[in-house]
Amino acid sequence: MADKAGESFLRLSQSAATTATKRLSQLGTMANQALKDGTQRPCVHCGQERLRATMYECTECRQLCCWDCVVMLPSLPGPSAAKRPLKLCQGCVPLLKKRVCDANIQLRVLRLEAFLADKLEPFTYDPESKLDQSLRLSGHVMTGLKQVSGFLPLGQVAQAIKAGYYLVRYGPLILAGNEIMESFQLIVGLARKLEIPAYGQLLSPDFFAGLYYTMGEHWGQRGRTPHLEALAHTEPSGGIPSPDRGTLLTLRHLTRLLLVSKEPSPTDAQRLLRQAMPGSELLLAELSSASTIPSFFLVCSRTAHAAYLVLPGTRNPADLATDFNAAEEPFGDGLGHRGMVQSAQWLMEEMGSILIQLYTEGYRVTIVGHSLGAGVGALLTLMLRPHISTIFCYGFGTPACVDEALLPSLLTCMVSVVNRDDIVPRLSVRSVQELVDSVLCPGQVAKTQAWMKEDWQAVKDLERVVELRRRGGPSTEGAPDSSDAGAAQDEEQKLMILMEAGVERTRAIRALRAENGDLNGAMLRATAEEVASDDPGPEDLEQPSAPAAPAAASAASALGRLGGLWQEVSQKIPFPSAPSGIQLGPRPPAPEGSAKHTEFFIPGQVVHLYRHNGLARAALAAPSHEALRRIVPSQEMLHDHKLESYALALHQACVEVPRAPTWESFDQRELCACCGSDFAWAFVLQSEAQKMLSRHHCLACGRVVCDGCSRKRLAHANLGFTVPVRTCILSEETITFVDGSAHLVLGSDQ
Repeated sequence: MADKAGESFLRLSQSAATTATKRLSQLGTMANQALKDGTQRPCVHCGQERLRATMYECTECRQLCCWDCVVMLPSLPGPSAAKRPLKLCQGCVPLLKKRVCDANIQLRVLRLEAFLADKLEPFTYDPESKLDQSLRLSGHVMTGLKQVSGFLPLGQVAQAIKAGYYLVRYGPLILAGNEIMESFQLIVGLARKLEIPAYGQLLSPDFFAGLYYTMGEHWGQRGRTPHLEALAHTEPSGGIPSPDRGTLLTLRHLTRLLLVSKEPSPTDAQRLLRQAMPGSELLLAELSSASTIPSFFLVCSRTAHAAYLVLPGTRNPADLATDFNAAEEPFGDGLGHRGMVQSAQWLMEEMGSILIQLYTEGYRVTIVGHSLGAGVGALLTLMLRPHISTIFCYGFGTPACVDEALLPSLLTCMVSVVNRDDIVPRLSVRSVQELVDSVLCPGQVAKTQAWMKEDWQAVKDLERVVELRRRGGPSTEGAPDSSDAGAAQDEEQKLMILMEAGVERTRAIRALRAENGDLNGAMLRATAEEVASDDPGPEDLEQPSAPAAPAAASAASALGRLGGLWQEVSQKIPFPSAPSGIQLGPRPPAPEGSAKHTEFFIPGQVVHLYRHNGLARAALAAPSHEALRRIVPSQEMLHDHKLESYALALHQACVEVPRAPTWESFDQRELCACCGSDFAWAFVLQSEAQKMLSRHHCLACGRVVCDGCSRKRLAHANLGFTVPVRTCILSEETITFVDGSAHLVLGSDQ
């Protein structure tokens, strides 16, 4: 027993001695490090002596580098580079980039050789981690909230969310709830980056309000003259220059490749590619999160002997930084968009040899790009043209990225497509300045102020009506008898309309009974009540005809808060300080010394997709065509930039004999063609611009109708509309369904 106790004591003593030795060693190391950190050491690049604690160790050469000379890189691009942050001295940066570039090219060549030998291994699936999945899903949820919270006063966000339906439906704050605000952000971002003189005016609340009313005016101009878009392309002889059908079919086919490039991973893109282009293989797929280093996909078809370099549009904030890097950069015999020139040069260095080898193997090389990718593809095409004589580029939503000197070189090797009001191809220094001048010219400012006053008075009138109802109480005379089948059916139809507008059924029932069946009054009452209070309890339904006075007072108070928010929101938008007033009269000259910017153009032959009677048509246009040089104030100017919008428009443009009915002019009708009511019956604001926005065309019959009578969305394949479009209730009654698609009965009353 004593021997065992002695052995245990000996082991414990040895363990304690070992622990103490390690601790002393650690303390010694820490002391030595502290002494080193407190010493002066020279920088490997500049040679200046700095305190050791303030210096970095180069990841590559392990030499010390000062703060001024160190280069921080999140990672290097390509399949061979380690995905970790790097701290490099300036001497190691070019050496490491060259080594990684050579390794990347070698790996790509191996996949190319495997493809040519018919031994290419497909990309394998990499399961998404729980963290990545949570971040992705939460990002989708927060996107809309970030858009609103970025433009509304922080203290009133909760109130604005409750009032969201009311404001979006009835007021100019529709700008803060959809893609129009994203377009506005693009304009402001470009102006700030390039220091355009109009930047200060863009931040003016007068511009924010004027843009909304300008959209209403533009909507009215197109409605009064339905063939206005076609007139812009009509030649003196009366014809419209159009691309050949083969070109349109090719463009429609290539949109499938671009839709593949939207996938978040190579495996997903590979899976979708098998459906979009059977028989093709995904040779390379690299996604980048660094600026000036574009993402790309290389798709090859062995049977067609075709290779497609697919360049997607803006995918992340790094791509947005490339978009805004819009200063001039020397390129060949002219100038190009700096960010896109740098991206094209990187692609030429990394992918040029691969594309040239495919060309020597007999493959037809085509570059396909959307948005940012289209601009990069145009410049890359010019760089590869001396090596690949047959190379061709197709761009969708191509931004203006080359000057006039480079235009002739691209006319024979590129086609650019611009979809209707797409803002991205039109976004330039010149177009932004012209938009500001048109919105803030004295005449337009006067109209904006008059319309704002008129709309504000309409809101005040609504407050007065609510106050009168609060004092007198709603009348219960003439309430519909629930035992009457016809009245019950009519009430149910009105309930369905209110519920489709977002009103809960219990609130809709109470509002209808309180308004004696008046649908318009019920809509306003239900909306005001939704803003003013939470959902009603069951006890509120017991006496629907006599709501308590405090509830009505709360509704009136809520309307007052809404009116105040609507009136003050433009002054509380958290933009940087800028002139808020508008001087009527001559505009002051631009400040001396302001930067002069080269005018850029859309590269290649331009195909403009416009609309005639609601159906997309195609016209050939010069890069300097006026319709492509100005920003069109439209509610769809960013929606038209989406790939899905391009695919749909090209599908319609391929219809050889359009059968869409001729549209009526807004001037032909003072009242809705279906219900005979005023078009703005469901809107509080009553300015001329708002009245124009309340008019719509039924795409099935071409008549001018109100929003309430055209909420149905149906596809009309026989007219060229393969996706559901706005259809009025009268056309719906004369429609038969064949294979799930609506067909208008010929000979019906239109």
